[in-house]
Amino acid sequence: MFIYINKNSEIINASKTRENTTGQEIEVVDSLVPKDWQSYKYINGEFVKNTDRDDFLQNIQKKEKIAELNKQRDKKLSILTVSISIDGKEITLDADKDSQDNIKTAILALEDSEKTIWLTKDNQQIELTREQLKEALRKVGEKKREIVFSYRAKKDAL
Repeated sequence: MFIYINKNSEIINASKTRENTTGQEIEVVDSLVPKDWQSYKYINGEFVKNTDRDDFLQNIQKKEKIAELNKQRDKKLSILTVSISIDGKEITLDADKDSQDNIKTAILALEDSEKTIWLTKDNQQIELTREQLKEALRKVGEKKREIVFSYRAKKDAL
């Protein structure tokens, strides 16, 4: 069955042929048509009851807002940094996903008393102990939790 949809997403006809006999500028869709097709609109590839149209559009807008919030959250997580104190001096480390994996690998590879050379956010080489890397990773977890839960609250408020 073919349906004919006008610019307002209203279904204006249903037919067994694709031929446009309406005289209007329309979109022709090959689809399974609800029996009571006159009470539907065709929006974003879905049949929507006219009475449900506003709810449907609000739902789409909400999904778009959630997608935008997820994008913002992911951006913040991708540029994440943490600061730790080394001999009374604050140093900042990258804490994006790759950096987190590198920190975890170093923690697993180092013995308690060993140190490793690490690059700070501003590309300075420093020596870090296993405990200092664990502290950095704990701070990463705290920051990630703050970001994720703040965006969760924003999405729940929609």
